[in-house]
Amino acid sequence: MNRKDEYEKLLAELDTIPPELAHSVGRAKAKLKKTKNMRRMLVIPVSGLAVCLIFFTALVNISVPFAKACGRIPVLRKLAAAIAFSPSLSAAVENEYVQPINLEQSKNDITMRIEYVIADTKQLNIFYTMQSEKYSYLDTSVSLDSSLGMPDGGYGLSMSSPVGKSDELRQMTFDFISDAVPESLELKCRVYDRGGDVVEATAPPEQETARDQYEEPEIISEFSFALNFDPDYIQKCELIEMNRDFEIERQHFTVRSIEIYPTHIRLNLIEDTNNGKWITGLDFYLENEKGEKFEGIRNGITATGALDTKSMVSYRLESSFFSKSKKLTLFITGATLVEKETAGTKIDLVNATAENLPDGMKLENITKRGNNPMLVFSVPGQDRIFSRIPFDFEYFGEDGKLYNGFSEISAATSQGYLNDATGSYIETPGRYCFTMRLSDYHDDAVYLVPFVPVYFKLGEPIIFNVK
Repeated sequence: MNRKDEYEKLLAELDTIPPELAHSVGRAKAKLKKTKNMRRMLVIPVSGLAVCLIFFTALVNISVPFAKACGRIPVLRKLAAAIAFSPSLSAAVENEYVQPINLEQSKNDITMRIEYVIADTKQLNIFYTMQSEKYSYLDTSVSLDSSLGMPDGGYGLSMSSPVGKSDELRQMTFDFISDAVPESLELKCRVYDRGGDVVEATAPPEQETARDQYEEPEIISEFSFALNFDPDYIQKCELIEMNRDFEIERQHFTVRSIEIYPTHIRLNLIEDTNNGKWITGLDFYLENEKGEKFEGIRNGITATGALDTKSMVSYRLESSFFSKSKKLTLFITGATLVEKETAGTKIDLVNATAENLPDGMKLENITKRGNNPMLVFSVPGQDRIFSRIPFDFEYFGEDGKLYNGFSEISAATSQGYLNDATGSYIETPGRYCFTMRLSDYHDDAVYLVPFVPVYFKLGEPIIFNVK
């Protein structure tokens, strides 16, 4: 049975329509009859209930009875949860651009099931469930492997939040930087028990010494799935060469190209090597002849960089692939820039002091787990919340030795932090905290490189015709 047959079988299983859906489906079918010469991405026979799938996203947002009725159909309920945040994936599902996978494994009282994927030549979205009656709070780490070797450019990864006993459909997205998604892959998943992660009470004194030794969470289960993709579902991108120059804050850039995929759009930049600032964010959108706007990805991977720069040079938008847009116009409305040359910040790890911190930043706490110092900083709540830590990923030892990367980081998203030494949670009203852990670091001081983004909003947008 091929993927198309599996998809038709999945649709056939939905023959029984809840009473609440009868009127909505009838209206959808009537509307479809008025639409002549409809073009489809895939030539697949569609049953009557598939019409419900086509208009599903609109109905679930405007009709309370429809949404409640969907709760009785497991496939539609999971689908609603999976696509609610993403216009691109909603459009992909409406256009039957989805591959049922139906792979399941059970180990150590945990069942992981790969339900289906939505993929194109540069992005792989995997939807899965994970259930357990034994563990209340599970976390996962995943990786991909290919018999042909992974692409040189690698991939970015975003995942849903940790899972527990619920059968809620979760998502992981692999965004391939340069080369294409391989035709077959092995998905490897490690599962950890994270129950009781947050300790509210102060730890007894005899436990403080034990906290100094960092321990990785125990792996309680491992899964490996062989994924093979139906090439009929993997649509190639529409590549549009642009080569259009623009300037923001006397910094010069070029829109090199725009790639339109079923799951997302990529805008690729070239930066002038003489620029005094890195570009780490770009605000922009596309608009078609019907007035439809395609804006930035709000959940998941929003941009990627390159090895030879600290700028973000490839940005993601929601996709216009299924809109059949004849014309597209690009509007650039702002950018986030970072000074290339900044004075270093010295952190005294013994006395817990800091020199030359970026404006508004405060060193809250320093603790150690063995030779792994944990640094906690905070920024004012009224400031633009940092989506990444405001330091470069490279730092220096007292002898000038260069270190690359932190063993653990967190963005500034909460007004407080967990004190490793005592186990107590320290609140920081009005200030958002982020943490950085240095791995196997022995010096008494460390020199960090500030990486503070500044947002510049344009008075008038920069406008380019795309097609």
